[in-house]
Amino acid sequence: MKILVLHTGGTIASEKNDNVINPANAPVIEKFLKEHKDTELENVKVCEILSENADNSFYERLINTILSTDLSNYGGIIIMHGTDTLPFTSSLVAMALRHIDLPVCFVSANFVITDPRSNALDNLELAVNYIENGGKGFVVPYKNSNGKSLIHLATRLYEADFVSADFNSINNTYLAEADNSGYISFNRKSGISYDEISNPLPRIVGDKINLDKRVLLIRAFPDIDYSVFDFEKTKPSAIIHTTYHSGTADGNKLPEFIEKCKQNGISFYLCPVRRNEAFYGSTDSIIASGAIPLFNMTPESALAKIKLINNIDGLSEKDSLYYEEF
Repeated sequence: MKILVLHTGGTIASEKNDNVINPANAPVIEKFLKEHKDTELENVKVCEILSENADNSFYERLINTILSTDLSNYGGIIIMHGTDTLPFTSSLVAMALRHIDLPVCFVSANFVITDPRSNALDNLELAVNYIENGGKGFVVPYKNSNGKSLIHLATRLYEADFVSADFNSINNTYLAEADNSGYISFNRKSGISYDEISNPLPRIVGDKINLDKRVLLIRAFPDIDYSVFDFEKTKPSAIIHTTYHSGTADGNKLPEFIEKCKQNGISFYLCPVRRNEAFYGSTDSIIASGAIPLFNMTPESALAKIKLINNIDGLSEKDSLYYEEF
């Protein structure tokens, strides 16, 4: 089985010199192949960036590289990526390319490969093991600091923890876990069966993707001054405003800002909001003002979803793009 490996940079492909980390030709693949001589990997360099510098042109390049590749020659795809913006990329790629009938693994590392604390080889081994043993869907294999090797659904992943660099899935709905022998067991709490992720979803992209229309993500925090947003010079197609853990945001200031967005033709979304739960009064007033709630998904996944529905005709926020709602 041949596996296509797409390199984009990130810590997993970086070196540390003079206490500064930058992209380089780090030997993670070479080290892996020394121990796995029977594994066939075909390496393609998409770009070489640190993932915090990812932008829409990067996403277009990555997605269009896959769209233009004859995938019939491969048993799976591995995308080497940095940890900082991994949930944003994994969500967007999974939704945009949901029609692909191959397992796609996003592989990253907490430290550069030369650091003894690095989980780079562990994560790469987990990805190859998942693909070679019949795994399906878009996933993020990652070994956390507690030794647990989890396989996350690409659209359920939260930003890594600042201190531990661990990744977790929303509501602990990771897809599967691998033990020390490599045996993979599925997590019933994920709410997704192997049969579901084994079946590709209807195609939503053409031969090429363009992400010209911009989406702005605003994080909730106390005493936001919404007057700083000036839409006269430039404005996004849509805004996603995050909530606190109860699905709340400022119910006094936000309705006025939502009205300003409506007057400027900007769609406004609130995320995450809990489905089938009673709303707090602040949330109720925000939704009544015209905010569209996005239920039970991460902000990273919400950004990917709204970015796609603003750039691809025929999609709605009501559509499930790739199991993003738990």
